[in-house]
Amino acid sequence: AGSGAAVEKEHVFRFVVPREQTQAADALLRRAGVREGFRGIPVFRAAGMTVDRGNGGGKITTPLFFHLEDCHAAWRALVAAAGEDAAARGIPREPMIEVEELTAVVARLEEAQPGDEGAKGVGLFAARKNVEALRAMLVEDSK
Repeated sequence: AGSGAAVEKEHVFRFVVPREQTQAADALLRRAGVREGFRGIPVFRAAGMTVDRGNGGGKITTPLFFHLEDCHAAWRALVAAAGEDAAARGIPREPMIEVEELTAVVARLEEAQPGDEGAKGVGLFAARKNVEALRAMLVEDSK
């Protein structure tokens, strides 16, 4: 039983997903045979792409991207860094892109136990164009 008084929220936090990213998620799901449209906040990952954050120390992170284009750009950088050895190391020229809903990723991480496959770290990467816009604002503000 509540007092009936309204609780006023001081802050509201919301992700605004560009329509292009939701459309990209829909297209990936359709290719996978899923009929339903994507709902929520899509995050994209290239299957098999990980980053060793511990400089060889084994802190493996799976990068997740809010923009599909950034995921593709990271894959191209991986292929370029591997150079001629890419094929020999089993790195295909084109990535297999997967899409998940952000809150499902967070829930999986919260529920995972240490040592579980689902407990591996993820890194969320802001959209490159948003980072560039922020940098431009900071430069302008510093003048």
